[in-house]
Amino acid sequence: MSEPNAVTTLDPAPRLHTLVLPVSGRQISLNRGDVLEIQMRQIVDSGSSWAVECAPESVAFERDDHFPGQRGSFTTRLFRFRAVEAGAGLLRLAIGRPGMAEPLGQVDLHLTVLA
Repeated sequence: MSEPNAVTTLDPAPRLHTLVLPVSGRQISLNRGDVLEIQMRQIVDSGSSWAVECAPESVAFERDDHFPGQRGSFTTRLFRFRAVEAGAGLLRLAIGRPGMAEPLGQVDLHLTVLA
């Protein structure tokens, strides 16, 4: 039985954060339970594709969807993460081709998940 004057705190409802072609170096704050979707573009049939190079333990990787386009056009790559625990770290997406030692480009996002 709860006290008559007891205060109950609830976690805020999870929110969806969508980033389209984010700029490297961006700082992002999430609450536990929030979802982060990142949309990147790549050229169909170029041989190059985006991939997650590293992610902090405070987020769980949920999904990698590829939306095909016509030959020679841009297509969208969608990465989805869920904030699972408090912490901070680097999320790096890199674009490259199989067998390449160095990526053609990368995007670094600095994530903080609040308790």
